[in-house]
Amino acid sequence: MTINVSTAELRNPRYSENLFACLETHGVAPQHIRLELTESILAENVEKKQGLLHRLDEMDI
Repeated sequence: MTINVSTAELRNPRYSENLFACLETHGVAPQHIRLELTESILAENVEKKQGLLHRLDEMDI
């Protein structure tokens, strides 16, 4: 399953936790998720995005 992620969603410091909770609620394994990010999203505030991407990776997303 692919999820398009907006800049506004990534600005939420709890995005990864909210995503994981949603996956658990609906019985979706994190390994079955692929996030679709644009280059412009990643170019904005790179240091914060690296932390988020690391947390998502630890969750196997």
